[in-house]
Amino acid sequence: GGVDEGRHNEDSLYDSEPQRSSDLHMITQRPFSSQTWPHVLVKDRITQQESLYVRNHAPVPDLGDDTDGVVVSVSAEGEGAEHAVCGPRSWRLRDLVAAFPAARVESVLQCSGNRGGEQQRTLGYRSAFSDTPFEAIDVGMIGNAQWEGVRLRDVLLSVAPCACADALAKGDAL
Repeated sequence: GGVDEGRHNEDSLYDSEPQRSSDLHMITQRPFSSQTWPHVLVKDRITQQESLYVRNHAPVPDLGDDTDGVVVSVSAEGEGAEHAVCGPRSWRLRDLVAAFPAARVESVLQCSGNRGGEQQRTLGYRSAFSDTPFEAIDVGMIGNAQWEGVRLRDVLLSVAPCACADALAKGDAL
C-alpha cells in the first residue's frame, strides 16, 4: 500500500489521455504540455484544434461519448439576486446547446509563458522556468482559436434577466 499504491492511482489518471498531433512539440508528457511548431502556426489564419498548443496542469478527464452526466448549473446569489425571477437553473449539456443559439468567436490564445525561454536567454536572468523543461518554450504557445458554443451572456440573461438588464444599463459588460 502507501506510496506505491498512490503512485499507481496517479498514473492511471493518465490512461485516457487523447492522442496528440505531430504538429505539437512536446515539452512534458505528464501533465501534457506542448507548443505548436512555428511552420504550423503560419499555415492558416486559424490554428487547427489538434495543432493548438496544450498547457495542462492535470490529466484530461475522460467524459466518454455520453455527456448526459455533464450538468451546467447557474444561480443568482448576492447583490441583485432579488431580480432572479427564474431562480436557479440546471441543464444537461445537450439541453443547454439546444436551448440557446450557437455563437462562434475567434480569438488569440497565448500562454503567459510563451517565449519565456527566449526572454531568459536574451535578458540573461534566471526565472521560474530555469532548469525545467519549460525553459525550452519558444514562440509556439500561441494560436488563433475558434470557439463555438452558447454565450454565457444568454445563459445569465435566462436566469436573472432583471439583474442582467440592470448591469447592462450601468454599462457593465456581460
